Amino acid sequence: MKNRTETIEALGFSFGVIRSARRRTVEIRAGDNGLEILCPVGVPKSELIRIVGEHSGRIAEILLRADEQSRRRESFSLDVGDEIRYLGRKIPLRGREGNLIGYDNDCFFVPEKLPPERIIGEVERIYRLAAKNYIIPRTYELALEMKLRPASIKINGARTHWATCSAKGGLNFTWFTVMAEPSAIDYIIIHELCHMTELNHSPRFWKLVAERCPDYKEKKKYLDDLWREILSENW
Repeated sequence: MKNRTETIEALGFSFGVIRSARRRTVEIRAGDNGLEILCPVGVPKSELIRIVGEHSGRIAEILLRADEQSRRRESFSLDVGDEIRYLGRKIPLRGREGNLIGYDNDCFFVPEKLPPERIIGEVERIYRLAAKNYIIPRTYELALEMKLRPASIKINGARTHWATCSAKGGLNFTWFTVMAEPSAIDYIIIHELCHMTELNHSPRFWKLVAERCPDYKEKKKYLDDLWREILSENW
């Protein structure tokens, strides 16, 4: 079942409710359009209002963190000489003569006379290409090992999750994924490939993940921390 969005009012705030048949728990977070509640399909509004009321302190923390991220995003910029993430490392961004942009295993490069206001957009283009060149082949490698055949593998610009798997076996990865270290990228890929067998987050699903990635909990923690950093930047 596809996500369905509705709204509830609690503690003087409006919460967008996103229901999913795949979810087993309730999560409160700050989304692009304000506070959100992610929950299973059958949770009644009255229960969601009760949960919100019991987590007023947590909501205050979420709002404070969102405000800090907003201020960091407003001041975020890139310039030649800065370092940016790629496969868990900090890679220099350099300027070169001509009009080419890219990554050459040594650095990210953009035209040396590129106006500062255009650098972020050009670097994103490099990231998207790097994601296609790294994530798609690696996904096929892991799928082959797991005897699975994805219907499709695509790179998108999602800003709320690392990856998704459709009911038809289509895999989608955000280009931000190539900022993570390779072992964490493998976990993201394995996670989605396991959804081709178990389209849920049941104990059976996590058992499949653990068979391929025994330290997945550590990888999840690393990725959660990295995602918070990314959200504080104005990509």
